[in-house]
Amino acid sequence: MPQMPGLSPSPIMPMMGMPGMDLKFAEAEFVINSEEVMLPSRGLFYSNRKASVMVQHLTAKDEDILVSDTLRRKGTQFDVLLRKKIVDQDIDINTMLSGDKMAILIWLRRNGYGADYHVEVRDPQTLETFPAIVDLLKIKEKEVSHVPDQDGMFTYKLPICGKTVRFRLLNDREALDLETQIEGRAKMMGGIEQTVTMTLRSQIQEVDGNKDKFWIEKFVDNMKMRDSRRLQLFMGEVLPGLDMSYTFTNPNTGRTFQTGIPITMELFYPTQGL
Repeated sequence: MPQMPGLSPSPIMPMMGMPGMDLKFAEAEFVINSEEVMLPSRGLFYSNRKASVMVQHLTAKDEDILVSDTLRRKGTQFDVLLRKKIVDQDIDINTMLSGDKMAILIWLRRNGYGADYHVEVRDPQTLETFPAIVDLLKIKEKEVSHVPDQDGMFTYKLPICGKTVRFRLLNDREALDLETQIEGRAKMMGGIEQTVTMTLRSQIQEVDGNKDKFWIEKFVDNMKMRDSRRLQLFMGEVLPGLDMSYTFTNPNTGRTFQTGIPITMELFYPTQGL
């Protein structure tokens, strides 16, 4: 075969396939590590019954999601992040419980930036605010002593009226949709938010075997306040998730107190302790 002008045979020419080989080596080098993360719900509320999921570690590329103003305004940055980092293909982010999602997010943050989370805390007694550090390794799962039945529901007997209700937990998407409905209803009701009654209507599926939605709505509206409060407390007890309460010490008074861990942008875009 005639040679092109100015070119001569080179011993390097047979090695033209090497860049492809280099690319394979690079792909192997840049594989993102994954680890198993246990779900507080142990999968009892999902059709696949998965007690854990495989989750990839955070990378610099994920910062694009966390700092996106567009996603932040929509309030979807954490869902977008979870969809990207959860390896399991049979996990639907929309149907996950909020406690399971928070457990994965805390794991991602701890492994991405470390366990020290810098926060500002207000002493409920003195009302003064001071900086503090939360050790994310100390956050544990809530102790849940009740499990749902085969339909994913719980049964509770109201102490005053004696009626038995069956209710289900709302997944994260349902809870967010409910918040929107509550806000919309408040605008029509002169600013009164029907948070308690609308939440109970959404969760209660039957009362003494009665599944009629209209009847349940009327029952909730006229429920004795003590029955309502006790039921809400029980619902909180059976909700799986993380115990987000934490013990802080006021550096000025030395007094210790327990309060919820504040969740701010510092959690996923820390400016301190790096």
